[in-house]
Amino acid sequence: AYGAVRLPAVRAERDAAPLLRVGLVPPFFTVEDRRDSLLRGPQHRLLLAMTREVEGAGVDLVTWPESAYAFGWARTRTRDGVGEPAVLDEGVRGPIVFGAITHDRTGRRNSVIAMGDDGRVVGRADKVRLMPFGEYVPLYDVLPEEIQRRFSRGLVPGERPTTLSVAGATLGALN
Repeated sequence: AYGAVRLPAVRAERDAAPLLRVGLVPPFFTVEDRRDSLLRGPQHRLLLAMTREVEGAGVDLVTWPESAYAFGWARTRTRDGVGEPAVLDEGVRGPIVFGAITHDRTGRRNSVIAMGDDGRVVGRADKVRLMPFGEYVPLYDVLPEEIQRRFSRGLVPGERPTTLSVAGATLGALN
């Protein structure tokens, strides 16, 4: 009964809310593909081609999947097109939200980066809860030294969940 009474108000709120058309770019790269340095260029060009296609449909924001940007991203980097291949390249306009492994002297993080249509990084959210064995090695500090020399500790978790403001919207990143 409550739902029947409340539903018209929910519909009115939804109809009054601004519309954000989001284009999802869903390429499938296997873990092995992502690790193959020879495939990074072709994978990046595929992402750009798919992005141009969804932008052509008139979307306001494009999203790429987790870790889609295969080249690493310095955490101090505030603009596109510095160093590694650009995200806004080959006719891609933005804004765009994409997954990348970010890095600094404290380690590597699984991050979501929000980029405006001017190529500026407008926000970054780091994954807080990492997957054991896939993103970090549990009990790494108690492993024998010879194993520690062969394997990385893994990624560093983010400090807290963060929202991203891009394309006139506030987004919660679930990476």
